Amino acid sequence: MRRVLTGNLTPEMSIARTIFSANGFPLLAAGTQLNDIYIRKLASLGINAIYVKTGMDKMIHVYDPVSERTKAEAIKALKKVFLEFAKTGKLRIDLISGHVNNIVDEALRNRKKVINTLDVRSMEDYLYGHCVNVCILAVLTAINMEYNELQLRDIGLGAILHDLGHMLVEKEILQKQSPLTPEEMAKIRKHCEYGFEPLRELRNISLLSAHTAYQHHERFDGSGYPRGLRGHDTHEYARIVAICDVFDAMTMDRPYRRAYHPHEAMKLITETAGKLFDPEIVAIFKRIVACYPAGDFIEMSSGEVGIICDHIKEQESCKTLALILLDKHKRPLVHAQEVVIKNSSEEIHRVLKDNDPLIQLCYKLNDTESIE
Repeated sequence: MRRVLTGNLTPEMSIARTIFSANGFPLLAAGTQLNDIYIRKLASLGINAIYVKTGMDKMIHVYDPVSERTKAEAIKALKKVFLEFAKTGKLRIDLISGHVNNIVDEALRNRKKVINTLDVRSMEDYLYGHCVNVCILAVLTAINMEYNELQLRDIGLGAILHDLGHMLVEKEILQKQSPLTPEEMAKIRKHCEYGFEPLRELRNISLLSAHTAYQHHERFDGSGYPRGLRGHDTHEYARIVAICDVFDAMTMDRPYRRAYHPHEAMKLITETAGKLFDPEIVAIFKRIVACYPAGDFIEMSSGEVGIICDHIKEQESCKTLALILLDKHKRPLVHAQEVVIKNSSEEIHRVLKDNDPLIQLCYKLNDTESIE
């Protein structure tokens, strides 16, 4: 399967992964063939991209450490908790803690897997999906840092609630597409305190979880907020969540910009390790995320064209497997050739966009069932 922007969908395409609403209900089931009505509906819901079948799905291994159903149920519960907090000021941690436990349990069972896809979520429900995704990323990072189960549940709860304070910031400011004024930026920065204050007063949540919400915008060089903490003065939970927060935000569509591809987001995070982010945690984070998700069509530096088919997590890195479908002269091969990409930054020239004619050439491969 591959991720396709909604504006590039066509009626002959079939949905590869069930699309859920923020209320946890399936909107369109996997296997559904698209039509003009479905495509218009997806666009009206603010869903900017979905996963579609490629015709080579038997060769593409797509899996995630946490299931779509678990994510959808967590998003549904979190939305209820956040909206009730915004309306009444009451924070029902009991409604979300069980979902965090489910995320931790699944992540532990699937600790050898990597984040291999991007979420499908609507613009309207961005915040809830973002918080759940940051929770998953933070828990997986913490697992690779040998956290125990109690610590995993603490960081998971802090991560899923890290943007609670956004519920007390005017929606017009959060969704503004033009540059923010200094006054508007000051209001957004207040969300760390808005979230921390109610969390630290609760008895059924660790104070460290509360500080995760308070400190997730601190930066390693002291340039962050709200306190300008430097290095290890920021708690390790918050240093983990800071990386996960930025990565997920960058790889999701926003009202004011298109999403970065995962390899672009990872490059920017890596380049600022030691300045904005803890370099040791960045090194670990890079092992849990596939910079080139399965289903990406790519052009190699050699000129060959293929599709990412799998990732194998190793002790110190994540190995990427691809199927070469076109030779360096852009001619379809008789049989797909599996290759191991050891250094993606050097070996991959670019990711093909949805409407690239080379993708259609890839479908002319004579025997997609066989691999040399």
